This record gives sequence, C-alpha cells and structure tokens, in this order.
Amino acid sequence: MDGDIALHDETMFDITSQEKAKGFLSNFLNIGIDNIENYISNNAVEYDAEDFIDKNDIKLEKVQIRNLQLIVQHISTSHDECQSLRKFGLLNLQQSLTMETILKEYLASFGIFFDISNKWMACKGEKIDITYKSDDIGLPGGSQKHRICRVAHKIYYDYQINGFFSMANKTSYGGRVHERPEFLHNLKELFKANIIEDNWMKRVNPYLITFKASLDSFAWFSFYNNKREYEEDYFEKEEIKKWLIKKALYVIWKDFRYSRPEIIAYMKPEVIIPPSDFLSIEEIMN
Repeated sequence: MDGDIALHDETMFDITSQEKAKGFLSNFLNIGIDNIENYISNNAVEYDAEDFIDKNDIKLEKVQIRNLQLIVQHISTSHDECQSLRKFGLLNLQQSLTMETILKEYLASFGIFFDISNKWMACKGEKIDITYKSDDIGLPGGSQKHRICRVAHKIYYDYQINGFFSMANKTSYGGRVHERPEFLHNLKELFKANIIEDNWMKRVNPYLITFKASLDSFAWFSFYNNKREYEEDYFEKEEIKKWLIKKALYVIWKDFRYSRPEIIAYMKPEVIIPPSDFLSIEEIMN
C-alpha cells in the first residue's frame, strides 16, 4: 500500500454489530469487505489478528488514527424520557452526586447527601466518613467498614463512565444497569434498605445511549493489559491499532459462530459525554 492510509470522514470504530465491524475494518484498512468475509470463512475455527494483518499486507505504521472516533453504547435508566441526560449529558458518579441531577434529588428523598471533596456523606443527619481505604475492601463482607468502603470505592476509584464497544444483550450485564445505577446497590447494602433500589426501579425505564468519543477520552485499561504496555505504545500506537483490528475481527468471528461478545469500554474519570456527542437514545423494550 502506498502512502498513509487516511481515514474517511465517516470512519468510526463501530463494532456494535457484525456488519458495522466489517465496515470499520474496510474503511480503516482500505480493504474490501470480501477480503474480511473470506478470511473469517477460511478461519472459522480459529482466527489470528496478526495473520489477518500479514495476509492483507497491512502496514500498521501507515494506518492513521488521529481523527478516529469510537462508538460506545451505554445503558441508563430515566423517569423523564432522558430529559436530564439531554441536558447534562452523561456524567461520572462524582458529578451525578454533586450536580442537580435526578440521582441527587432521588437520594435526597431518603435524607442522603454527599460532600465529595470533604469525603463524607450524611443519612438523616448522621455523618459518615467515606474516605477510601483500599485495605478495607478485604474486610468481611458483612462488616460496616466493608460496606462503607464499597461506597467509597465507587465514588473515588470506580466513578468513571462505563459502556460497551460490543454487548451480547442489552439486559444481560451482571451489574443490572438496565434496572438502576449500580451505586444504588452499594447504598442498599450499606443501609440494609431494599427500598433504595426498589423505588428507583418502579419509576424508571431503561435506555440505550449510543455516543461517540475520541481515543484520548478512554482510560488506558480499555485497550492494554497493563500500564507498561500503554506507556511503551504511547507514541507509535501500534498495539492499539492491533487491538482495534483484533476486536473488530472478534465481533465478526464470534457473531458468525456463536453470538455477539461483550467488550467493555472505560472512559477516563474526568470525561463527560456532552449531549452533542449522542448518536441515539433508544428505550429498551422488555
């Protein structure tokens, strides 16, 4: 191939379906869809991304990803037909507990308030220290310290927006995010109050939000096994190009043989998704 492979204006890393994954690879690598389909057909038992790259004479150093947008699907719940989402966008948990959101308003109805910067929460006037201490994660699950730590862990360690590059089913994720925010389960466990989850589930409907985001919006562990790999690949981006190809092939191969796989996307903690980056909002029908 001569020269750099320039991305088409409409090229996005979209592996939300087999057909879209084929389209991505075709545009990304400037090869025919028949090349992709023939490779999968001839390697139906087992495929290899390196072999695919070699057989299609792909020169990774010439593949450009500067302007690449990645498509992510996020499951949320809303009782106002996503009007709040259309106003604020997708927020991380810290912002959701601080800004005038539906979640903050809902928790206030139980007398639950958070002071994120000063690391405390209050429930009906009782002040609780929620300083995150990672050692407390290993405490017995039934202990109060452990339950507080799970809340603190969610707020100060695992508060980023999560989504899916590919999902097997809109309601199969173990976190049950199509029913309520996972954080409500942590609060239910802390206060031993099922009503915190139950009341939310009674008043909301589930929605699938599809959005786009640039590569630098994602946490390194969305693509790399460890931070050393990420740091070594920081400038060349060869490994991340291989990751994009491998995951697109995986969706095509697995969808061809079995069913669509689950591939999780983790945003950087500070990232929010503005409404302008939403591609669609779809109510999930039971």
